Amino acid sequence: SLSLLCRSLCLLYRSCRRGRAADVCAQKRALEVYVNLAAPRLGHPSLRASALSLPVVFVTHDQQKAAAYATVCYDDLFRETDVFNDWRRLERRRGSFDVAPSVPAERALLMLDSLARRQLMQPLLSVHMDYFRRKLVALSDSATAEVTFDQIAKSKLAEFNSRSLWDFFYQCVRLIKQHCLSLWRHRLLLGFVEKAEAERLVLASNRPGAFLVRLSESTGRLSVTRCPRLGQAESLDPFTDAELQAAPLADR
Repeated sequence: SLSLLCRSLCLLYRSCRRGRAADVCAQKRALEVYVNLAAPRLGHPSLRASALSLPVVFVTHDQQKAAAYATVCYDDLFRETDVFNDWRRLERRRGSFDVAPSVPAERALLMLDSLARRQLMQPLLSVHMDYFRRKLVALSDSATAEVTFDQIAKSKLAEFNSRSLWDFFYQCVRLIKQHCLSLWRHRLLLGFVEKAEAERLVLASNRPGAFLVRLSESTGRLSVTRCPRLGQAESLDPFTDAELQAAPLADR
């Protein structure tokens, strides 16, 4: 017989920047698969074997998806394992849904790259990794150079208009997927770059009419930085969702 049960791990805590436990909104759950076998010839009237799935998060509203993805990605990449040593091999197995309380800023980049690979089917470029590396290093503990889950997914940053780094990135990924996925896959969008750096790049081209498309930090929307004439650079107002729905970016 085969049965499926939903097992909920309701009490989930992670350490936050103040050193105390903080409850997270998204609760991890798992699907338990078990099988009952009858094996009288082997001397066992019945045998039971079971296994848990990787953690899943149930959401009831679209606005909860960003937090849910953050929980799943962090758990998938930074779960803790126990070591089991038998006579054949040394093996690492996961005994529970425990995760590392903090990770090096360099490793935290894997969360962002993982979401990009899943949603956009391409990894982040080195220029994108450098951009987010600077953001994570600024968030990290100066003594350990590590960041916590709360710092990645909950800390509100002024440059992102009081959103967390994860919320900003998730919004940008959704926008790219909805409106300009083909341009992204052909590497025609620069994407993640500061406004000042974008203006420096178009000025360095020394070509009137040169432009690049970036993602505005304050709005999380697509913006064009261009060189209207020699020695000048300007960033246009970001496109709204309504504007992109009315006419694709490539047609503008």
